Amino acid sequence: MNTTANITTPQPLISIASRATAALGVVSVLALALMGTAQASHEAVDTCTVALSRSTLYVTLPKVEIVGRRDTATARGA
Repeated sequence: MNTTANITTPQPLISIASRATAALGVVSVLALALMGTAQASHEAVDTCTVALSRSTLYVTLPKVEIVGRRDTATARGA
């Protein structure tokens, strides 16, 4: 017969200090990532603000020379 008369509560495999250190490491990595993304977001907003606040640019295009004209009947594929 296979009976377990002596049942004990399971013990943690990792100490509380190790768990706390790992949790602190994860939180610090997440905080650094958040600070980096916040900085990048602020830079992107500043760049867009500068790009959109410029005054209107007027461009003068060169004149186009017409070389030849097509016959309208042949162009439609009669």
